[in-house]
Amino acid sequence: MELTRDALARMIDHTLLSPTATDADVAGVVEEARLLGTWSVCLSPSRLPLPVRPPALHVAAVAGFPSGQHSPRSRLPRPLRRWRPAPTRSTW
Repeated sequence: MELTRDALARMIDHTLLSPTATDADVAGVVEEARLLGTWSVCLSPSRLPLPVRPPALHVAAVAGFPSGQHSPRSRLPRPLRRWRPAPTRSTW
């Protein structure tokens, strides 16, 4: 089986994880991913949702990437996060 350029591109996530990325940087990497034909664009969750996403492009997000863009609470294991009960009628 021959691996073509297009087949290889569909195996790649085009990534931008810079904590200083601007809206223009994100738009640029999305356009590059579209032109290159990559499977997805991978961004920090703080950059989502995308205002516009080309139809054939998937979106991936990193979890806990050490960029300083995530709150300390989001990095805690789920059982250690403070549980809050749902509001009851008496708290409305």
